[in-house]
Amino acid sequence: MWFAVDKVGLGKLLEHKGKKFVMFELLQNAWDQRVSRVDVTLTKEPGSRYATIRIEDDDPDGFKDLSHAWTLFAESDKKTDARKRGRFNLGEKLVLAVCDEAELHSTRGGVRFDAEGRHLLRKGRERGSVFTGRLKMTAEEMDECVASMNTLIPPAESEGIVTTFNGTVLAQRNPLASFEASLQTEIADAEGNPPLHRSREG
Repeated sequence: MWFAVDKVGLGKLLEHKGKKFVMFELLQNAWDQRVSRVDVTLTKEPGSRYATIRIEDDDPDGFKDLSHAWTLFAESDKKTDARKRGRFNLGEKLVLAVCDEAELHSTRGGVRFDAEGRHLLRKGRERGSVFTGRLKMTAEEMDECVASMNTLIPPAESEGIVTTFNGTVLAQRNPLASFEASLQTEIADAEGNPPLHRSREG
């Protein structure tokens, strides 16, 4: 093994992002899948320093490769698609770094992360994936997370995705103005090989 990652150290480095980044990372991953519905819940444990975040989607395929949940920089099919929101297979690992416990269930089984390590779960779901994470969160951080969810612009109705937060559908927003532009981005070649090259998407 060439590398090791200190989970605690990585978690400390991520503190400046605030806890809202946890929801953003998981939510953008769900939106990148073949989903029609994504449900997000965030609950504070009474009398505790902890909160639980849960994100569930209905992608019929679920996680294509469960090992990507814990493998940094594994090959990602997002690298060849400039419309996808992530391409480095990194986001879930950043989320795990700030969680004390976490569990992922998908169509190909599941995995639980706790103080003793990583444990594979055999039983899978019929469709979709659900991630549950338990992490420390102050009342102020909780308020920030709730407020930040109300600033999100969910996928357009044309994409056919309904997103809820704590049981309430995230509202679509009507633009004040609109325009078209080509944006520069970086994608891999057709076979997913590096180096990433620059492309323009209209």
